[in-house]
Amino acid sequence: MCLEHLASWARLRRGRQHIRNYQLPALQRLIRHAADQVPYYRQAFESAQVGPADLRSLDALAHFPISSKSDLQQAPLASRFAAGFNVENCRVHETSGSTGERLLIARTPTEELRLFGLRLRSQILNGLRPWHRRFIIGASPRKLAAHKLGVFRTSGVDLSLSPKEMLDEAELHRPHIIKGPPGALELLLEEDPQRLTALSLEFILSGAEQLPGGLRDRLEECCACRVIDSYGAVECNLIAWECRHCGMYHTCDDSVIVEVLNGDRPALPGQEGDVIVTALHSYAMPFIRYRIGDRVRLPASSSSCSIPFGVIHKIQGRSVDYLRFPGNIAVSPYQIMDQLDAIPEVSRYHVLQDETHSVRVTFEAAGTHDPSIEHRVRDSL
Repeated sequence: MCLEHLASWARLRRGRQHIRNYQLPALQRLIRHAADQVPYYRQAFESAQVGPADLRSLDALAHFPISSKSDLQQAPLASRFAAGFNVENCRVHETSGSTGERLLIARTPTEELRLFGLRLRSQILNGLRPWHRRFIIGASPRKLAAHKLGVFRTSGVDLSLSPKEMLDEAELHRPHIIKGPPGALELLLEEDPQRLTALSLEFILSGAEQLPGGLRDRLEECCACRVIDSYGAVECNLIAWECRHCGMYHTCDDSVIVEVLNGDRPALPGQEGDVIVTALHSYAMPFIRYRIGDRVRLPASSSSCSIPFGVIHKIQGRSVDYLRFPGNIAVSPYQIMDQLDAIPEVSRYHVLQDETHSVRVTFEAAGTHDPSIEHRVRDSL
């Protein structure tokens, strides 16, 4: 696995065509494996009248069927698990169920270690150094042999703790970096911004939830450091990470094939679309052309960054959370939130779509109420 980790770094120095040349054989192996060993995909491929022999190029992946979370949830667990793998030897995960649907995922220790290495790579690219201490909110840190040598040291707390208790633990461990979901980071900020400032963080890592633009600004102002976001999912771990150089999100192309579809066609530059993922190295429980339930926007022009991976401009949010209007119009709630976050006098707000043609926004003004704030909110929206 150490050789694979070294190879993952070497791929960053190759061109875009090299990445595609890496993806195709990896995808062909995965499709053959799924057709031979995974009953769910064997039946899905047969129903769509496609098979391994049809995958002669990456573009041919578009002819294979898409699976939704509900499709996989309704399938018997045994039909999604590959023959020859022992579930007792796997690490089992469960999605958060934010869409109302939970899903079980199983990966082997080798698959877990590969994905962990790629996530670590993204953090190193954004400034993580071996001597940095990381404080992780909401996840049990992986305990590796390197940690015993004082390299990439980690500590963490559970989300069940109060914000005060989280800050107490953070002060005890004196981290250089805090990593956590935006909701937890916001709680720390609201609990005691002075204590958060006093940690003198090198940077903050955000993930697991949508990062509102207003929260990023508040955290960066309070901590005088960068907030770096990542985009992932339990089903395939890291999907994309924010690049500190170009400001875009690079898709993790040597681990997952990311398609962005506008309807049933690939989204064009500058367009929004639904995210479809294929996890290249998940063999115990494959995910092939899986509609993850998120929406993203592609950049209007190509990136000039030296990293030869694909690029996402912005994570728009879950497609199920969109505000939907007549005429097949969908508006991300984060578009509304970003506008409200940009008005400093608005301290809290509530957005509710109670009719098909309208959205109700109520807000609380910070300090003395100024009647002009309502006009500014209306104008911004």
